[in-house]
Amino acid sequence: MKSNHNPYQRNRQSTQAVIAEAFHLALRASLLLAAVLVGGGPALAQTKPAPMTWATFGNPVSTLQGGSINDFSYSEKPGDVTVSPMSVVAGMLFVRGSFVAKNASAWSGLGVTVEHGSGKPIDVSNYKTLSIRLSALYSSKLRLRLNGTDDKTKNNGCYTIFVQYVTPEERSYEIPLSKFASDSYCGVNAVDVAKTLQRLSAIEVAETSDPVRARNSQFTVASITLLP
Repeated sequence: MKSNHNPYQRNRQSTQAVIAEAFHLALRASLLLAAVLVGGGPALAQTKPAPMTWATFGNPVSTLQGGSINDFSYSEKPGDVTVSPMSVVAGMLFVRGSFVAKNASAWSGLGVTVEHGSGKPIDVSNYKTLSIRLSALYSSKLRLRLNGTDDKTKNNGCYTIFVQYVTPEERSYEIPLSKFASDSYCGVNAVDVAKTLQRLSAIEVAETSDPVRARNSQFTVASITLLP
């Protein structure tokens, strides 16, 4: 008796089943990838940025990264602060001056502003910590400031600050960027540190005297680094 069983038909059905299974697996993989991309699936791993060297020093004019170095002084009344020329010794930027106090200013300060090497504001919002090597001739509180690009905010002194106590021993201080905030007098002019980090143009270090009293000032900055 002749059999109705066709081996070629069976092989064809088997091949179709394999193709169908492969199609379903590919479809599931595509759907899973789509879910991840729109945020509905497991979070994609994010690579941390490498530490960014903002500034190291070889001369008192520009950093080894190409950023401008600018000293400054201010006081409520003219003549209450003097600034001496800056110098660099063994990689340390020396900032010197004197609080004269002859006119009894209620506030005064002297310091240095260090720009980014590109000469342009950059987005550093992925960084979490400022690492800065400092020392002071006398144990002092130094005011650190993160400067953006808005001239009005610069002029009213309302970019975010952090006050660090510094000793004569040179050492690194690691400061969470989240601790920077506008001075209390700024009120409605206060700025958000997160927005400042999106367009950071310079980092400032200063010694203040409020009210001014007669004394010499000297501090050093050896390096500035942003850490993820």
